[in-house]
Amino acid sequence: MGVEVETKLVDERDIAFEYGEPQFRVYFYMLPDSADGSYATSAHDVFQADIVETLEWAQSVSDGRPFAVGLVDSGPASSTKGSAIHWLVGGDPNEITPDRPEWVARMLRAAQPL
Repeated sequence: MGVEVETKLVDERDIAFEYGEPQFRVYFYMLPDSADGSYATSAHDVFQADIVETLEWAQSVSDGRPFAVGLVDSGPASSTKGSAIHWLVGGDPNEITPDRPEWVARMLRAAQPL
């Protein structure tokens, strides 16, 4: 049985520009000491790797910690305050709200072997 996802057929020519070398950011989370605490984070930028290599690296060094992976966007659409992050796997657990429980599941799935 497959996974249900939402898809839409698109015109592949609608891309205005592309980046040749992606920069990923991997966030490792340490669970809070108490129910009302926030997750402590250790973040690492990954260069000269694709998403599969980045996930393999993150899994190999995670020591069982949950993690999330984002694509760092420093392009023209980024804010003047810094880069944007596009979540690819998981997300920021400190941003979890009762209506977004899937973020927890995605983050925990990310720590599972491929």
